[in-house]
Amino acid sequence: MTSRYEEAEERSYAELAATHVSMRCVLGLFSAYAGRPVAILLVILTSSVAGIAAPFLLRAIIDDALPNGNLGLLALLAGGLIALACIGTAIEVFHVITSKVGQSIMRDLRMRVYTHLQSLSLGFFTATRTGEVQARIVSDIGGLQALVTHTGSELMRNISIVVMTTIAMLALEWRMALFSFLVLPMAIWISHRVRQLREEITYEQQQRIANMSSAVQEMLSISGIILARTMGRTGHLTRRFIRTS
Repeated sequence: MTSRYEEAEERSYAELAATHVSMRCVLGLFSAYAGRPVAILLVILTSSVAGIAAPFLLRAIIDDALPNGNLGLLALLAGGLIALACIGTAIEVFHVITSKVGQSIMRDLRMRVYTHLQSLSLGFFTATRTGEVQARIVSDIGGLQALVTHTGSELMRNISIVVMTTIAMLALEWRMALFSFLVLPMAIWISHRVRQLREEITYEQQQRIANMSSAVQEMLSISGIILARTMGRTGHLTRRFIRTS
């Protein structure tokens, strides 16, 4: 006879994955901190502009300052490159804003989930494993930390870099830029496919973490330990945990 834990392992991941979370719901988490993401966006745009300015300064050094022996222009352009490097380094300091926003959103989300759980009926708690509930609050919400503290800012940074780099490529040599754009459809398709695979793997990973948390809750509680030792099933439970882990 299969246990509740083993039945949960056999649950269809596809059925659970059918739940769709709208982008409006995700963006709603940031609504209370709208001012900070705007500041982050401005910092990222400034960093991107500083990044694409460097090739133009370098081109001026190679094409104008060095061939003409213009030391004044060379010093000015070299100083500009140094200033851009300093700006890029200083901007990194402002990334602490993303961490503060991320931690605040995670706190709010934990509070909302906990409050919602308090309002559910007793039937939910009799049918749901305690370890799974704990995994949802700790593991699942903890997994969002990378999204709101790192991935979000990296997404904005990458978008701005792509836009600014496209402008710079067209300004430097538009024919070479158009030739480079031919590989974009294939690159976009590959990235889309990889995103789908990573989403499926991450979801299954979170489900298995919930199963493992439930197994620990069942096996290592005082009643679970007493029952396992009384019935001599310690070895079986150990092997089952190893398989789950």
